[in-house]
Amino acid sequence: MNGETGVGWLLVTLVASAVGMGLIVYGRKQKEYLPLVFGVAIAAYPYVIHSAWPAAAVGVGLIVAFAAIRKYG
Repeated sequence: MNGETGVGWLLVTLVASAVGMGLIVYGRKQKEYLPLVFGVAIAAYPYVIHSAWPAAAVGVGLIVAFAAIRKYG
C-alpha cells in the first residue's frame, strides 16, 4: 500500500485541512494575514507530501512555527 491511500495519510490530511480552514476563517474575520497565510499553507501541504509520517511532521512544524511567530514575533 502506498502512502497516498493509507489510513494514516487520510487522517493527517483531514486534521490538517480542518486546522487550516479554521485558521483561514479566523484570519479573514480578524483581518490578519499571519493566520490566513499559515492556514493556506497548513491546508495545502498534504497535496505535496504523500506519506503519513513526513506529512505529520511538516504539519506539526508549521503549527509550531505559527505559534512561535504569533507569540514572539
